[in-house]
Amino acid sequence: MMETINSSWSEEKIITYFFNYSYTWSEIKLILYLLDFAQKQKIGYVLYQANAMFPSFSFKEGREIGINLNWHNHSSEVPFTIGHEIGHIMSEYRDTKRLNYCRGVGTQITEEMSADIYSLQLLYKYSSAQEDNFYDPLNFIRAYGVPKRMINETYKLFASEEGFFFKPKDSFDQFIIE
Repeated sequence: MMETINSSWSEEKIITYFFNYSYTWSEIKLILYLLDFAQKQKIGYVLYQANAMFPSFSFKEGREIGINLNWHNHSSEVPFTIGHEIGHIMSEYRDTKRLNYCRGVGTQITEEMSADIYSLQLLYKYSSAQEDNFYDPLNFIRAYGVPKRMINETYKLFASEEGFFFKPKDSFDQFIIE
């Protein structure tokens, strides 16, 4: 049984934990960045392993997030999920629910899409700080475990930023996935 990681754990203990579960050093550094960002925003966290169908959650009123590390067995999306749940806490949307459970419907609900975009921007900011100069948004998506539902938003982000080298030929409408 996996232990539950919480905001009282030391960085060294978190690193050891993720190494023991075959995460790469790059993934661990990104997770540490996101957890540090959460703490600086006064957001508590719990990372745990539960049934693969049990979603991650955020509790805006309590400024807490919970990340199921086994959600659909998606270890490559763990950083995006952490950013997404932070996005719920940081969102200007007034929570109509006391507890948000994300069930992967990101583009269908405004609040979910807002949290997805927040996470995408956090990962992009981290990538920029690492001087990961991606020429292609799809390589960024693959490298950072961004879900496929975010392809259009990633192209828009790359097109709007001057720090990366991607320049759309005419329009990224050709990449729209329905």
